[in-house]
Amino acid sequence: MRYGRQRVTIPGWLRVVVFVLVALAFAIATAVIVHAHPELLDDTTLWPLLVVVALVPPMVTLNAIEVQLSARYLGLSIRWADAYAITVLGTGANMLPLPGAMVVRSAALARHGATAMKGTAVTLAFALSWVAMSCLYSGAALWLVGRERYGAAVLAVGAAALIAFGALSIVKYEQPASRIALALATKLGVVVLEAVELYFSFRALALDVTFAGASAIAISSVAGAAIAVVPAGLGVREGAGALVAELVGLGRARGFLAVALCRIVNMIVLVPIAIYLSVRRE
Repeated sequence: MRYGRQRVTIPGWLRVVVFVLVALAFAIATAVIVHAHPELLDDTTLWPLLVVVALVPPMVTLNAIEVQLSARYLGLSIRWADAYAITVLGTGANMLPLPGAMVVRSAALARHGATAMKGTAVTLAFALSWVAMSCLYSGAALWLVGRERYGAAVLAVGAAALIAFGALSIVKYEQPASRIALALATKLGVVVLEAVELYFSFRALALDVTFAGASAIAISSVAGAAIAVVPAGLGVREGAGALVAELVGLGRARGFLAVALCRIVNMIVLVPIAIYLSVRRE
């Protein structure tokens, strides 16, 4: 990554060490929850986890489209192969309790011709679209499960983020309505897939949950990322998921474990590929 005339690089071996250490710490934290509530694993089934695995490629595809759209906002172009590599590296880092995707995407935009400041700015702008779609979707789900007051508050945050993203897209980046709509639709697709993954993670644990309940908990992804930025924290997404699960009547331990299981499955698929790409690019 470049800052002015200075180039800062992180050795590939160090990135591998960080991946491994954080994954180990996360596994230990999850094991503590399992040890405290062993009954949650009594009726675990495999087939729902295979559904979660099958959802990883479309999730990566949607995020790769978003990478390309963010480049278009800056008048740049990123090839499909590069967009997929950036997405896997970023998503793999984001699966860990680290705010890695933002750093990876900003650095990638810088490599394709953007300044560090512009790359970071457009990445933050697209983060607003994530907040908007996640809050609008999960806010509506909270409303459906009978938590109208909380749903209304989350919907208000989503509406504010939507207005902010739209204003930035039109005023700062001068984007056509069609591209703005595509960016929002892409991010909504990501949020819906996250909800589906969570739903099947609950099913893998033989826990009774409605799709609306899983959709409400899907906000934990964006909430965890937002909190993890300052500072990065272990299991923040799982903690947020536990709080929302308690809110919709599923229980904190069940919510934590389902979100953790969803993260672990994604880590198993993506992190080895991300490590390989990280070392190869060094």
